Amino acid sequence: MRRFCLQFLASFTIASVLFSGCTEDFLQTGTGDGECEVEFSIKVSEPTAEGATFLITNSGKDRNTWYGFAYDDVSTPVQAAINRKVRELSALDGGVSGVLERGSKRIRIEDGLSPATKYIYVVFGLTAEGTVYGKPASCEFKTEHSDMKFGLEISGETSSSVEISVTPSGEGEWYAFVTEDLTGDATELLRTKVAALEDIPSVLNSGKKSVKFGDLPASKKLRAIVSGLDADGTVFGTPSILEFRLTPDATLNENWTVTYDGYVKPQGADKYYRKITNTSTDNGRYFIDVISEENLTKLYNNDINAYVKAAVANLLVKYPSNWNKYVFTGTSSIYYTLRTRKSYFAVAIGIDRNGFFTGSFAISEKFRIDGKDWSAIYDKWLGRWEATDNTGHGYSLTISEDKREDFTFLISGWNKVTDTPMHGVIDDETGKLYITAYNYGQHDLVTDNGTIKVTKMLVGLTSKGFYGIADDNSDVYYICACDLDNDGSNATMKGLSISTTSGTLSFTQMFYIGVNGSSVYTYGDRSTFPTFPVKMGRAGL
Repeated sequence: MRRFCLQFLASFTIASVLFSGCTEDFLQTGTGDGECEVEFSIKVSEPTAEGATFLITNSGKDRNTWYGFAYDDVSTPVQAAINRKVRELSALDGGVSGVLERGSKRIRIEDGLSPATKYIYVVFGLTAEGTVYGKPASCEFKTEHSDMKFGLEISGETSSSVEISVTPSGEGEWYAFVTEDLTGDATELLRTKVAALEDIPSVLNSGKKSVKFGDLPASKKLRAIVSGLDADGTVFGTPSILEFRLTPDATLNENWTVTYDGYVKPQGADKYYRKITNTSTDNGRYFIDVISEENLTKLYNNDINAYVKAAVANLLVKYPSNWNKYVFTGTSSIYYTLRTRKSYFAVAIGIDRNGFFTGSFAISEKFRIDGKDWSAIYDKWLGRWEATDNTGHGYSLTISEDKREDFTFLISGWNKVTDTPMHGVIDDETGKLYITAYNYGQHDLVTDNGTIKVTKMLVGLTSKGFYGIADDNSDVYYICACDLDNDGSNATMKGLSISTTSGTLSFTQMFYIGVNGSSVYTYGDRSTFPTFPVKMGRAGL
């Protein structure tokens, strides 16, 4: 005869851990072996971000079977959760027998849970036939926070505000703030900041998000600190720190006067350059930059503030280890190679010892370089040429028209390369054909290890290595000069010099390279590259 056991359950506490029984009466079936009187108990310890360890005991025998589980909808009554779980288990292939536990005292590890989440763990008697018996036990616990880290990146800034993109590595809410304290412990600064908050929930964020901070001082180092934070003020995770400095808006320096001083040949130089001078009556640090009217409009929409800030960044990128070599105080001049038939501005831009824009600038009047009329010799260069050095190394070249009005050429065949021709221009002062270093941007290069992306450039080789050029080809320099004889049938290609921080260096060769990270590839066989001077003879039209 089947017996029915009516159980009335109550909550109780053991070792500071809350154990909750069912909050409602329930009818269950026993087998007559004392299951109705079996009582279960739970003790939880060592909660982690993904689970916890439980000590489960019961007053029954070792052969008694039972089941334990955790659920996070903590408002659900225990008995309702048990009933729902029994239905789930009964629907399993083969029934519940394959998931049951045995033993009057067991340690069970529950994992796969969500971090920083409240759960209820329940253990109850359950037979292989799906019969619930005994007095279940339950306890409420909370998983730990994950060791959340944060990726920080500036996504926008002005002279008085910054927007920081925050990417957390896990779930949970977080808090971000900015401080002028650059030396204090981040966790202690965070705790002090949190203690002063009146409404913690209102400052919490979650997931990937950008936060904006305003009313910040310019030209001063600041720190953004981000860490996990619960609504109750609990700090968790590993704080992430981003140091930054806001750039001030550009302000005209009345003590600086920038001028274009014409086309001159500096002492010791082998060609003419455009001379730019900044006359200064203060001790402010600056560098001199030149920008075409076209690029100021096209790249910066005539916004001088945006341009000078970008110019500072470009200086540091172009000369990462020796940018200070190009910084001056007092009155100083600098020499540029500039393309003809364009209008330019010369600009003095303030920069401090740490490479930050000071806010000071001065700009010249617009000046235009019209150049001389070299139409009489332009056509003499067009056609096919044989170019060889004194060892017989050389190439067949084709010189074709680029922009006749600017006296520019395209020259193909060097290094036996035809898809990216060299760029040539008739020098405004001498009338010689000068070949310029050039950056062709991204190209595919076939290597023994497959096809890779490289930055392809025409460079000049010196005793200190080769010299490339900026990716926008704004920093023009000449590698060699081609001097045409009177009848236009022969010419000589001579290597020029370049002024560097290592002194004046002469170009001995010219060739194409491909740059991929720290790897440099040459186009063609280095052993066959001609060495300057190179003789050129006309081979046809």
